[in-house]
Amino acid sequence: MASQRNRRRFETLRRREGVTGLARLSNNDPMAIPRRVREEEELKPYQVELLKLQRYLEAENRRMIVLFEGRDAAGKGG
Repeated sequence: MASQRNRRRFETLRRREGVTGLARLSNNDPMAIPRRVREEEELKPYQVELLKLQRYLEAENRRMIVLFEGRDAAGKGG
């Protein structure tokens, strides 16, 4: 049972990151992949709430701005 759950988690991560992304992620840190899988799982409840809010706002023809602040400089041009 646990191995099936872990396999599903790994497959989800593999699809999202790609094989080369996983290889880069785990280059020198053997715990990088399990840590990333755990982080992805922790985000799911928040993703569900955002989707519910989005559907509600669309149904009510309302608008909202959502801002996310990153903790690092990834993707910020330098």
